[in-house]
Amino acid sequence: MNRAPLAAAGLAVVLALGAVLTWPAAPTPPEPGARMPAPTVAPPPTKRQIPTRPSGMPPVEDWTVSETGLGWVDLQVGDGTSPQERSVVSVEYTGWLESGRVFDSSYKKAEPLQFVIGAGNVVKGWDEGIASMKAGGKRLLRVPPELHYGPMGRPPRIPPNATLLFEVELVAVGPVRPAPGDPPSAENWETRDGGLEVAVLADGPGTLAKSGDTVRVEYSGWLEDGTLFDSSLHGVGPIEFTLGRRAVIQGWDQGIEGMRTGEKRLLRIPPSLAYGSRGFPPVIGADATLLFEVELIEVR
Repeated sequence: MNRAPLAAAGLAVVLALGAVLTWPAAPTPPEPGARMPAPTVAPPPTKRQIPTRPSGMPPVEDWTVSETGLGWVDLQVGDGTSPQERSVVSVEYTGWLESGRVFDSSYKKAEPLQFVIGAGNVVKGWDEGIASMKAGGKRLLRVPPELHYGPMGRPPRIPPNATLLFEVELVAVGPVRPAPGDPPSAENWETRDGGLEVAVLADGPGTLAKSGDTVRVEYSGWLEDGTLFDSSLHGVGPIEFTLGRRAVIQGWDQGIEGMRTGEKRLLRIPPSLAYGSRGFPPVIGADATLLFEVELIEVR
């Protein structure tokens, strides 16, 4: 992350996420004296074909138009689970301009797109249009500009005030992600070098996190006035980084080292250990003190 915000706040894009629904299990170490198998080379990913046009275009009378102006029609009704608010979903999609030009597609990558319904990860037309689908279903969405990028567009691919057509397939519905709340309160603060303040909210019985370890954490961050500016809970899972390698702000490197898996801490980070006098506009102002709730999920 390299001193950038720990996750992009207020995302309203379609292709901004690259997480997966489940994390791979750690490999089991071999028994002493066991013969290791010869290393295998993974085959290169298969290039997927991007659709040049929708797989169907039902007549106008078959389309439903909502109060927001979103148009949709089912090409295939799914028989699986419907997403709840803040469910993790896996979606294949292709998007066209009214001219018929493809401007984006999940088929450019090896796997479907994953995001959290209702968390602001995608354009409003997607949150509305996919929420009423069932897994296995395929739907056409006609998204007016006020439900995506509006008068600004997203140059050079999407012009201002464009109406967009998406074919979306709901591949899978995953777990529901909790919504971040207000900053928790704490009493027993420990002040460390540089003015960092640390309070333990819950002890953890697991592995100790040391500099150089790869860690996975859930977190939420607030300004001093209680304004939430970022949270991993808006994404499909915890974030991962190497501790002590300046991949995150200094207050995180210092505040997370020494935690154990399962532990929760509250960090009050002064500007000198966060974004300093420059801040990170427009989300974080100059000389801002930041408050983070951090839970250590895994160390390896």
